Amino acid sequence: MPSLPRELGREIVEVAVRTNHPDAIVKLKLSLSSRVDKVFYESITIKSSPTNLKPAGFFATTVKSLSLPALDKRILAACAGAQTFAFVP
Repeated sequence: MPSLPRELGREIVEVAVRTNHPDAIVKLKLSLSSRVDKVFYESITIKSSPTNLKPAGFFATTVKSLSLPALDKRILAACAGAQTFAFVP
């Protein structure tokens, strides 16, 4: 049985994760099982104090859109590459 090239398989999963699927759990499982978790973390909303299990620098280059309940300099510094910011209740 022929298999897909690794790059094509990765692209298929990235497209599936990026789609506007309402089930975040499905998106997370897809991204983690296929090791494309950077796609899942491009846009994040933080509602409470986060615990970081990712290596140093992961969020700085991954997060593109960040939503926070209040100004938190520690999170802003960790997500230095974010391009859009929002404050959420």
